Amino acid sequence: MKKNGFLVLFITINIAIVFLIIYKQNIFIKHSYTNQKLEKELELLETKKEELTQELYKMQNPNHVKEYAKKNLGMENLPLKRIRKIEMDTK
Repeated sequence: MKKNGFLVLFITINIAIVFLIIYKQNIFIKHSYTNQKLEKELELLETKKEELTQELYKMQNPNHVKEYAKKNLGMENLPLKRIRKIEMDTK
């Protein structure tokens, strides 16, 4: 009787170990998939960051600012003779 009890316990433990190994592999696969998804998203975000950085540098370029002011805002170069100094009384 003791041998049968030991054999049943041994088989039960082995089956439990097999299921735990399968469960561990399943969790590993899920985390690998999540990791791949996040790495792809990170790659897309880094590409977007590079594009936005390039656009920022373009927008900060003085020539681009001047061109934007002329075309979109209707501004023009102001000759120095049109500039007047305004003095305020500090009384």
